[in-house]
Amino acid sequence: AFLYYLKSRDKNKKLFYVPIAGLLGTVIGVLVIFTHNYFFTGDFLQSSARIKTYWIQIQGKNYFGSLFLIENVIGVVGLLVVAGILLVIIFKRRKIETIQPNKFNANETVLLIASGMASIGYVLFYSYSGSVQPWYTANLVIPMLVIFFVTSKYLIEMINGRISLLLQVVILAAIVFNVWRLYPINSFHAPWPHQQVMLLAGKYLHQNGLDARVGAWNAGIIGYYQGGNVINLDGLVNNEVYPFVISNTLPLYLSNRQIDYIIDFENMLTVEERRLRGGYDDPMFLCQLQRVKVFDNRQISWRHMTLYYVDREKSVSDCKIIEPFLSETP
Repeated sequence: AFLYYLKSRDKNKKLFYVPIAGLLGTVIGVLVIFTHNYFFTGDFLQSSARIKTYWIQIQGKNYFGSLFLIENVIGVVGLLVVAGILLVIIFKRRKIETIQPNKFNANETVLLIASGMASIGYVLFYSYSGSVQPWYTANLVIPMLVIFFVTSKYLIEMINGRISLLLQVVILAAIVFNVWRLYPINSFHAPWPHQQVMLLAGKYLHQNGLDARVGAWNAGIIGYYQGGNVINLDGLVNNEVYPFVISNTLPLYLSNRQIDYIIDFENMLTVEERRLRGGYDDPMFLCQLQRVKVFDNRQISWRHMTLYYVDREKSVSDCKIIEPFLSETP
C-alpha cells in the first residue's frame, strides 16, 4: 500500500502522509513484538517459529497445507462458487448482457494489490511451517474479504441485474452452508472428536493429582483442564525445549526437569517422523515408558490417549527390544 501511494504522490500530495502513518504503525508494531520476544526469551523469534522451521527440515515444505488456509477462509462451497462463476463468464460471455464496468478507483486498486500480496505472502510464508492449523487463517480473513468485495463489485457491474441477484443468492447460500455445518456443536458434529479424549485426560489429572511433574506434546487442552501445570514438550509454547529437540536429546530435558509422567496419544511414540521432529527418537527412552492408564480405544487418526510413567531405573539390558511396546494393543 505504501509503495502504491508513493508512486501516486505526484497526483495527490495528501495521499503521501496517510501511507507514511500506516507504514510507521506496522513497523512499530513489529518492533514491539520482537522486543517483547527478546525481553522474555532472549530471542527475537518465538520458539514456535524456530521449531516449525526445524520440522520442515525433516518433513519437507508444506505448500498444500498453506494453500489450505484459503479454503479455510471461504470454504469448499465458496471455492466451487467462485470457480463456477468464472467459468460462466469465460465461456458464456457473449450470451450475457453486459455493461461497461467502471475502472477500479485508487482506493480499490491499492486495497486489491495490498490484500493480494498479503494473501500470497502469507501462503508462501506458511509453506515453511511444519504444521499448518485452521486458526492461522485469522490474519487472512481481512485481506480475503477485501479481495472478495472489490472483485465482486467489479463482476456485478459486468453482468445484468438478474445475474447479479443470482450471484448474491448463491454467495449467501455458501455462507449459510459453511456456518450450518458447524452447528450444533456436540459429540456427533465435532470436527476433531479426539479432543474430547484430551478433555477427559485433563479432568482425570485434575481429579487424581500425581505427585510428580507431567509433560505432553499436545498439552493445551490437557493442561488447561488439569490446572495449568502440564509442561509442553513440542516447543511451541516452551522455549526451553528447542535445543533438546534439535539435538534429539528430549529425554535429557525430561530428566533435568524431573518430569516423571508423560500423557499423550500413542501416535506421538509409534510414528517415526514425530519422534524425529520431537527430539526423542531414542529406543532406550521408549523402553522406559510404562503405561499407567489408557483413556480411549479409537482406531483411527489420533488414538489411544495414554498416561505413561518414565521408569529411569530400567537398564540397557532391559531395553534391547522396543517393538513389543510399539505394537502392543492397550
